[in-house]
Amino acid sequence: MYYIIYNEESNEQLWNGKQNGVFFNVKVASEDPSSGGLVMIIGIMGVVLAVLGTLVVVLLRRNSGGANLLDDDYDDEEEYYTDDSKSLVDIPAQRTSANPEMQRALDLFPQWTEADIQGYFDQGWSVDQLQDWVNGNQ
Repeated sequence: MYYIIYNEESNEQLWNGKQNGVFFNVKVASEDPSSGGLVMIIGIMGVVLAVLGTLVVVLLRRNSGGANLLDDDYDDEEEYYTDDSKSLVDIPAQRTSANPEMQRALDLFPQWTEADIQGYFDQGWSVDQLQDWVNGNQ
């Protein structure tokens, strides 16, 4: 009894036990195919760890109030700006509009909003008519 070994892909005869004797050597043709999978798994784990690390840093900075490294420099300056003898005054916001007629109406009628005035404009009122009507009703 003897062995004959063929290459599966090329059907080439690699070893004939009848001609070469009873013993034959086995040689590894390539690396283990599973070793490439191990490298890929390690790479994916590295990417996941990097993403998680970045996420933790972002969340920690967000929870700390968004403080940045330069904020420490401003902590000492607070004492220069605290003066109990002064009080803050609310300044009413100026209402501005791109439309000159609307701006004129906003200046003349501070009690109305821009939407109120636009409603009158949509009904056909002019600024002069609105002023006459307001002056006549007072």
